[in-house]
Amino acid sequence: MQIYKTVAYIISDDPAYVLIDTIEYKNKFWLVPNWIESPREGWKRPEQIICLEPLPHKRVLPEDGIPADFVLLYKLPIAALDDQSLIPGAFDGVVINSPDIQIPIPKGIH
Repeated sequence: MQIYKTVAYIISDDPAYVLIDTIEYKNKFWLVPNWIESPREGWKRPEQIICLEPLPHKRVLPEDGIPADFVLLYKLPIAALDDQSLIPGAFDGVVINSPDIQIPIPKGIH
């Protein structure tokens, strides 16, 4: 499974642009805010995934010069990556907790 990157502007005490891992699952792209890793067993899995489709975003083109695959066109409070209820309606029906997805961790990368 390929891991893509999404650029997002995170609102926090120290606002910044960040790269969020993004995967394709069931023919849609999903943000992966956090991974649960098991380096000893050689895999990682998303703690949860958030569907990118209903959020304002665009696909990055090579000529855009942005080191990502997508740009989220929505200023995201950092806490929303852990608690989607902070943005009422924004994530309705598009969050999957503990999805049955497991990705191998390449040896030597943790």
